[in-house]
Formats: sequence, structure tokens, C-alpha cells
Amino acid sequence: MYYVQICGILFDDKSFMEKVSEKKLASQTISQMQSASKAILFLRMFVGCVILLHVIGKMQTYDNLVIAYPSYLGFSSATTLSLTIIFQALFAAFIMIGIATRLVSVIMLIATLLSIGEMMQMEMTTMANLKLDFLYLGIYITLIISGSGTYGFNVPWMYGKSD
Repeated sequence: MYYVQICGILFDDKSFMEKVSEKKLASQTISQMQSASKAILFLRMFVGCVILLHVIGKMQTYDNLVIAYPSYLGFSSATTLSLTIIFQALFAAFIMIGIATRLVSVIMLIATLLSIGEMMQMEMTTMANLKLDFLYLGIYITLIISGSGTYGFNVPWMYGKSD
């Protein structure tokens, strides 16, 4: 026989103790999930703000950047820089809001990898730039794995759901 004393009351039912431990485990799991969602929200807000600050910096030094900025897909360097600024700002807003976080993070991850490759090819690489780019890569991979979390807008048509 299994006896347990809780607050002066003697229980001989093992299933009661199992139910208590299951409720305790469920409340801990919910608490951990809420904490993880808040951490993802903070990460999204943080990286979105950092990208927006980066975009503002590019806009402030546009005249200097446009001279040395590479041209892609047959566009001029001014057009390429302008499109880069617009898409970075748009994607930063998407990450902060939580819309299509995984898709946007994949696109930003690819753009960062291309940026690293371009800098290495042109031998314009500094250790500070590489450290920052690899930090971005880690954040984007984390967002690809986690998605937008509970506090993001889910886009049902992207995942084949009709909710």
C-alpha cells in the first residue's frame, strides 16, 4: 500500500500523486513555453531594431556608399543600393511584427552569406565586419528554427493550413 501525507492528510491513492505531479509538470512546461516565446519576441525586436539602425546608417551615408556599391542583375549600383535598403527595412519590419519570420530569416541569411562572399572576394573583409555578419547568421538560424513564436502573426496560407 502506498501512503503519502500532505498537510496532515493521509492519502493512500497512488493515482492522486501521479495526477498532482502531472499537473505540476504541465504548469512548468507551459511556463517554459511562455518564457521561450517571450525570449523569441525579444530576439525579433532586437534584431529588427539593429537592422533598422543599419538601414538608417546606410541612408545617411548613401552618397559615399553608392560609389563603391556593387551592381547586381544588370541594375546600376544606385538602384541596387536603393533596393537593398528598401528590402532590409521591409524585412526588419516583418521580423519585428512576426510575419513570415522563417521565410524572411532564410532570405536574410542568404543575403548575409552573399555579403560575406562578396567581401571576401573583394578582399574588403575586416574582422569586425565578419564578427557582426556571423552574429547575424546565428540570429537568423535561431529565427529559422523557432519561427515567430506565440507573439507573432502566423500566416496560415504559407503552411497549408486553413485556420
